[in-house]
Amino acid sequence: MSLEEVIHRLPGHLRERVHPLSDRGRGGDLVVCWLHHANRTEENPLLEVAAAAARELRLPLVVHAGFGGRHPHANDRHTTFMLEGLRETQASLASLGVRMSVTPPTTPGAGSGLRHLARRARVLLAEDQPVRPWPRWTASIAAVVPGEVALVDTACVAPARLIDGVHDRAFRFRKAAEPAWKARLDRDWPAASLDAPMAGEDDLPPGTLDLDSSDLGELVGSWDLDHGVGPVPDLPGGMIAADERWKAFRADGLRRYHRRRNDATDEDGVSGLSPYLHHGMISPMRIAREAHRVGGEGGGKFLDELLVWRELSHHFCLHHPRHDSLGVLPDWARRALERHRRDDRPGRRSWERLARGDTRDALWDLAQTSLRVRGRLHNNLRMTWGKMLLEWTASPEEAVDRLFDLNDRFALDGSDANSVAGLLWCLGLFDRAFEPERPIAGTIRARTSTDHAARIDLDRYARVARGADRLGSALVVGAGIAGSYAARILHDHGHAVTLLDKSRGPGGRSSSRRGDGTRHDHGCQVLRLRGHALERLARSWEEDGVIARWNPRILQDGSVRPRPVDPWFVGIPGMNELVRHLQRDLRVDFGHRVDRLERTSDGWAAFDEAGGTIGKADRLVLAVPAAQAATLLRSGGVDAAPLDGVRFDPTWTLLLDGIDSDPGFDVAVDPVPGIRWMAREASRPGRADAGCWTVNATPAWSMEHLEEDPTVVEPRLRTLAAEALGVAVDRPGTVHRWRYALTSEPLGAPTYVDAKHQVVVCGDWCLGGRVEHAFESGAAAAGHLLRDASFTSPKPSHDEPDGLFAVNAP
Repeated sequence: MSLEEVIHRLPGHLRERVHPLSDRGRGGDLVVCWLHHANRTEENPLLEVAAAAARELRLPLVVHAGFGGRHPHANDRHTTFMLEGLRETQASLASLGVRMSVTPPTTPGAGSGLRHLARRARVLLAEDQPVRPWPRWTASIAAVVPGEVALVDTACVAPARLIDGVHDRAFRFRKAAEPAWKARLDRDWPAASLDAPMAGEDDLPPGTLDLDSSDLGELVGSWDLDHGVGPVPDLPGGMIAADERWKAFRADGLRRYHRRRNDATDEDGVSGLSPYLHHGMISPMRIAREAHRVGGEGGGKFLDELLVWRELSHHFCLHHPRHDSLGVLPDWARRALERHRRDDRPGRRSWERLARGDTRDALWDLAQTSLRVRGRLHNNLRMTWGKMLLEWTASPEEAVDRLFDLNDRFALDGSDANSVAGLLWCLGLFDRAFEPERPIAGTIRARTSTDHAARIDLDRYARVARGADRLGSALVVGAGIAGSYAARILHDHGHAVTLLDKSRGPGGRSSSRRGDGTRHDHGCQVLRLRGHALERLARSWEEDGVIARWNPRILQDGSVRPRPVDPWFVGIPGMNELVRHLQRDLRVDFGHRVDRLERTSDGWAAFDEAGGTIGKADRLVLAVPAAQAATLLRSGGVDAAPLDGVRFDPTWTLLLDGIDSDPGFDVAVDPVPGIRWMAREASRPGRADAGCWTVNATPAWSMEHLEEDPTVVEPRLRTLAAEALGVAVDRPGTVHRWRYALTSEPLGAPTYVDAKHQVVVCGDWCLGGRVEHAFESGAAAAGHLLRDASFTSPKPSHDEPDGLFAVNAP
C-alpha cells in the first residue's frame, strides 16, 4: 500500500492536513513520526496520521524528537521549556503503548537519532512547519528516507495549504480564509486512537533519553548550549501547564479580552498562550472552538488574533521561503527604507546595549527586561519595541538582524511564524504607507516609545517586566573574567550582585599595570574571543570601544608575518577594560580577601583573615585557581578531591620601558631559549609609545626560578630579553610572578558542581586556560544556578542575604 492510499483512507479532518513531500520507493520497516513543535498527545493530527499509517501498513511506529540540528538560538531557556513538554508527551505516549525517542545534540558530522530512524523509514511523517530553518532541515532528512515522506499541518485551524492566494493585508486573508474557519469552529475534533504496532527497544536510536528519570537541569547543563540565557521559572513547559493557563483565562479573562488586551501592565488581560502554541503544547483547534463558544466581543477579538493574524503569519511564511529578510517587505516599504539608507542615525546602540536593555529609553529598556528576564513581551508593546530598533541600528539589514535575534534569543514564543510577521510588521509588512515622510523610516508607520510611555503606568510595568521581587543570592569568589561574567549573567536575570575583590582594581589575570607615562598589559596578552557564543559580544565590544583589533608584526620560527591569521583583540585602554566593562553597573568593592567559608542554615558565609563576615548568600560560586578553590572548599567542609588533579605552569613576567629601537617585530613567540612571548606595548591600539615591552618567560624557566627573589630574577630575564631584542637593555625593569599562569592539566569540564552543598567552581582552568574558556566556564556556572528552581523562585523577604557577592580568593 502506498502512502497516497493511506491518506485517502483517512477521515476528512486529517486528510486535508497531509501534504506528500517525496517518494523514493517502498524501502524501510518503520513508520517514523518526527515531532518538533506539535508537543502534545491531544488533538495532534501528526500523531493521529502516523498511528493510522502504522496500522494500515502493519509496521511499528516510533515517535521521535531530537536536538540534532544547531539552531541559532539554542539556549537553556528554550531547551528546558521543550524538554518539560517532551517529558509529558513521552510519558503519555508510553501509557498508550507508543515508543518515543528523544535524543541529545550531536557533535558536527556525527549521526543524529533522527537520521538513524529516517534511514529505516518506510514512511516519515513530519510537521508542516514553514519557519526557517525547518524546511531546509526537513528536506535534508527526507533525502535519506528510503520510503515516502509527508508533512502534516498541526498549527492552523484551517490548514495553511488550503487557503488560496498570497495575501499582503489581513483583511484580504480574512476574506479568503473565513469560509474554512466557519466550517470548522462548530465541529468538534473527533476522538482518535493512537493504537499502532509497537516498536521494540532495539528500534529506538542510540542515546535515547528517558526523560521521566532524567534531571532536566543536569541534562541541559551537559549540552553545548548558550547557558547565559536561563529558564523562566514561572513559565513551565508542557500540556498540563498549557491546559491550566487556558482554562484560567477562558474562565476569567476571555470575555474582557477586547478591553484589556492592549495594557502591558495587566498580566491577566492576555492569555499568555503564545509559548505553548508555538511549541504545540495545546491544540489551536480546541482553543478556537472554545473561544467561539464563549463568544461576545472578548471571544470575537481573541479569535481575530488567533485566526486572522496567527494563521496569516503561517500562510505568509509558507509562501515566502526567505520570510526573515527585507526582500519580503512590500515594494513601498523597501523603497522607503532604501531612500533613507544613508540618513544619519545618531541613536545607534550596540547589540549588547540592546540585549541588556541599556538604551536609556525607559519604556524600551523595561520591555527588553521583560524579554531577557521573563522570556515574554506583551504583543502591543512588542510593536513599539520593534519599531524603535530601526532608529538604533546602522541599516535596514541590521534592524532585521536585531529584531529576530533579540526576540528569538529571549522570547519563549520566538522563532514562530507569528513572530516573523509581527516583527516585520514593524518595517511595513501587512501595512500601508503613512505620510508625511520621516527620517530613517520614510513612510513606514510611526510608533514611538515616547507616545506609548504616555499611556502606560511605567512604575507598574516595571514590576511586571522584572517579575519576582526577591530571587536567590550567590557568593562568587573570584572577580576575574569567569567570575565577573557569571555575576554579569546572574545580575541580568534579576539577581542582586556585589563584587568583592582582593585587588586594588579590576582585571584578575587580565590586569594592566600603569607607571609614570607607561602601561603594561602584564596578564592576559591577547583576546581571541573565538566561538559562536562570543561572536556577537566581540563585535559589540568593538563597536563600543571596549576592545579593538590588534594587528602586530609577529616573529615566529625565524620569520615575521604582518598580522595574525585570526582576529586578535585587546582591551582599550588596557586589557583590564573588558573585566571593568563586565562589572559595569554592578557594585564592586576592592581590597577584600576571603580567608574562610562556612556553610550556614541560610546558605554560605565568607570571612576575612580577622574573622569578620564579608557576605552571606544562598549559593556559592568559586572562580579562582583550582588550588585556591580547593582550600576554600575544604574550609567549608566540601570535598575538593577532583580539583587536586588540575595542574598549572607558572610564569615570570618582566616589564621593561624606555626601549627606543625597533627590532622589526611587535610580538615574538619563542624568540630565544627561556622566553615564551614578548610584546611591544605601543603596537597595541590606544597605547602611547613609551618604549614598553612585556616579556613572559617559558614555563620551564619560570619553574626553575619560581622561588627566587625578584631582585635575582629580573637581571637574568632582562638579559634574555636583550638577546631577543638585539640591543643592550641597561635600565632595570619590574618582574611579576604568576603562580597560576597556564593550565597544563585542566579539569576537563566547564565546572565542578557539588549539588549537595550548593556550590559551583569555575575558571578558565576547567577547560584549558584560554580567555574563551573563562567565558564558557563562567556562563556554565551562572547557568547552573539559573536552572535551579530553588534559586530562581521568589524568596521570603525576611533575613535577606546581603546580595550576590563575587569575591577574589587569597
